[in-house]
Order: sequence, then structure tokens, then C-alpha cells
Amino acid sequence: MVGSEQGDRAPVRAPGTAGDGDHRGDADGAAPVGGPDLLDELTGLGNDIAVRRRFDQDEGRPATLVLLDCLRFCEVNRAHGHAAGDAVLVQAARALEQAAPARARLARCQGDHFLVLVPDRVPAAALAHDLAAAAAVPLPSGDRLRLSVGAASGTVGEELLRAADEICAGHSKRQRRQDEREAGAGA
Repeated sequence: MVGSEQGDRAPVRAPGTAGDGDHRGDADGAAPVGGPDLLDELTGLGNDIAVRRRFDQDEGRPATLVLLDCLRFCEVNRAHGHAAGDAVLVQAARALEQAAPARARLARCQGDHFLVLVPDRVPAAALAHDLAAAAAVPLPSGDRLRLSVGAASGTVGEELLRAADEICAGHSKRQRRQDEREAGAGA
């Protein structure tokens, strides 16, 4: 299992074309995992149920998983309203579709989290960097969306999800500490 952490770096465009969520078949002949009940109503990406089904279907196959967590997203909703927050999530979803490799499966999970599952082992750090750069869309405040990212390559299963989630959580903690230091320095 190879893990990666994502820091703030200059954007680099990922190769490949847009994925369209979990409502299409794979080039390798895998059956599509889709239907209206498996799509996130806001973004049109796959939802939590689609992710679980995809994991069950692809158990044991090689893959790269990227988790993206929108940092301090509740502040966007508080300051600008939920409609503005929803617009940011939709914009981030479209950007991820454009940046993700062609065979990637995309989902929105737990409100402000995105998941990208690539059915191959690809360089996790480079993919995470490219996806985070793409999803750092403009906010109503003029800032850009900040993301915590975790990526891991291995075989599809709970261990792969846990590895990517641990990296993402560690990045989130470091970002919060950095934000606190910056806020303390400005006081």
C-alpha cells in the first residue's frame, strides 16, 4: 500500500477526460453501478451507496483512491448561505470530473467530501495533487476552496479506504494547526 499526502502546491493538470460518476460501465466490461438512487442529487456524482456498491464489486482489484475533504466549508455556508455553498460544491464536482482520469469513479460523500476511485494503480501523490488543484475553485469571498487530501494505492477494500482516510485526517489536523498559528500571529 502506497500512501500520499497533499500540501499546497502549484496546480498541475491531470491527464485524462471527465469521468461521469458511477452511472456508466467501465472499459474493462464491468457493469455500471448506477441509477437515480445512487446519485448525489446536488452534484450528479455517485453517492455513499454507489461507493459501497463499487467497493463490493471491485473488492481485491488494484486501484488508487483519493479522498478530498473541503476544509472549513461550514464557514462558506454561514457567511454566504447554503445556495452559495451548494454552487461551490457543484463547481468543485465539475472540476474533479474534468481532472480525473477517464475510468475514474467519482462520488460526493458526507456533504463536503469527495471520493475518486481509479481502477488502476497510478501515482497516488501526483493524482491527489492534480485533483486538489482542480477542486480549489473560487469561493464567494474571493478566496479559493481549501482541501485536505488523502490518497492511497492498493487493492479495493476497507484497508485502502482506511489508509486514504488516515492520510486525509492527518492533513486536516495539520491544516487546522497552521490556520490557528496564522490566526494567532495576526492577533
